[in-house]
Amino acid sequence: MLELVVKVYNINKGRNEELMSRSAVLKEYSIFIYLVREHASSTPHASPATFPHKLRASSHSQLSTLS
Repeated sequence: MLELVVKVYNINKGRNEELMSRSAVLKEYSIFIYLVREHASSTPHASPATFPHKLRASSHSQLSTLS
């Protein structure tokens, strides 16, 4: 039997700023997930097939303003 002890970090936007400051990739991922959630909540009938092209156009410019 294998027993593991893990440490879980909240990487939602605005959380664990020290960790985010040490990893640009993790911070960018956190912002990306935030943008996806915001878009999904503002588009009631969005399906994964319909919204990625819209997200690509606006998320790059929003990434620089949120970081």
